[in-house]
Amino acid sequence: MTRSNVGRAGGGAHMGGSRVVVNEDAPRLYAQRSSIQHWQLRDLLTVSPNTGHVYFVQDSTVRRLTPRAPNRSSAVVENYSFLPTCMAIDGTVLAAGGQCSELKVTDVSTGAVLFNENVGGLVNNAVHISTHGGETRLLVANNDETIKVYALRENTLRLVETIQAGTPVNNACVSPDGRWLCVTGDSFSADVYAVSAAGEYKLVTNLPYFSDSGMKISWSANSDKLAIASQEGCVMVFDVRTWRPLATLYSKQGACRCVKWAPFGELDLLAFSEHVRHMNIVDTRGDFSAQQTISLTGSARETNISGFGFSPDARHLYVGSDAHIFEYQVDVRARLGFPCGELA
Repeated sequence: MTRSNVGRAGGGAHMGGSRVVVNEDAPRLYAQRSSIQHWQLRDLLTVSPNTGHVYFVQDSTVRRLTPRAPNRSSAVVENYSFLPTCMAIDGTVLAAGGQCSELKVTDVSTGAVLFNENVGGLVNNAVHISTHGGETRLLVANNDETIKVYALRENTLRLVETIQAGTPVNNACVSPDGRWLCVTGDSFSADVYAVSAAGEYKLVTNLPYFSDSGMKISWSANSDKLAIASQEGCVMVFDVRTWRPLATLYSKQGACRCVKWAPFGELDLLAFSEHVRHMNIVDTRGDFSAQQTISLTGSARETNISGFGFSPDARHLYVGSDAHIFEYQVDVRARLGFPCGELA
C-alpha cells in the first residue's frame, strides 16, 4: 500500500432510459456498523456464496448477518486478538488477517481454529480462498512484497509457496476456473500467472494500467474478463483472451477501493465502490458506457464504505459503511430480459 492521497476524481456516465438496474430509492437498512481498520483497505464485507449470509468486520470481530431476518441483528462469528484488515470466506472456511501479519483461519461450521499465527512480514492487505491445483488454497497478500500460498490439508494450513512480487502486494486473486492468478500492488501494472494443474504458478504477462496503486481484483464468473480497481479513481477491464484492455471506468469522486462482478455471467454487471459515499454499477454487455452511480445517503455526507457484495442469486447488493449496512434490490428479471447492452 502506498501512502499517497486519495485517488483523483473522475467522471461516470449514468445509465440511460427510464429504468435503472438497482433500485436506490428505498434501501433496506441494517443498524450494523462495519469497521474500517486501514484507510486504504475497504473489502471488509462479503457474502457467502453458499448460504447468502453477510459477513463483515466490526472492530476485533467478524459478524454474520442473516438478510431479511425479523430482528435485523447480527451475531459474532469469530473474535480476534487483532483488528482485521482483510477477510474472506469460502464454504465454511473464514480467514482474516491483520496489520502485523496476523492470520487466523477458522471453520465456521464447527468453530475449529485451523490456523492462528503470525505469518511474518508486514500488513496483510488481502486474503483469498480458491480451489485450484486440486486443493483448497489460501493466498495472503502482504506488504513485504510477497504472496504466501497455503494449502488446506487435513484441517490445517501448510505453506506451499511464497511468490516474490517485487512490490508491496495489495491483492492477489485466482480466476474462478483456476487457470490464472492476478497480482496487483504499489506499482503501475499487474502481474498475471498461469496456474498449472499441479498448482504451480508461472508469470506470463504484465498488464500496465494506472499511475497509482492497484487495490482490488475481480474476475468475471466465467473467467473471461478481469477488472482491477485503482487508487487513482479508475477501474480497468481486460479481455482474458488477449489481455488487452476493454474499458476504463471512472469514479465520481475519488479512489476506487473495491470491485466485484455479479456472481453469474448472464447479468453482465460489474460493481465498484469509491472511498466514500458512492457505489457504481456498470453494464458490461456493450461498450461499458452505461453506469449507474448510487449515493449511499442521498445527501452530501461522506459515508465511508467498508466493502460490498452481491447475494448468491445477485438479486441483492449489500454495502457496508461506518453507520449501516445497506441492502439494494437488483432488477435481475430486467437484466435477463435484455439480449444486448440496453438497460432500459
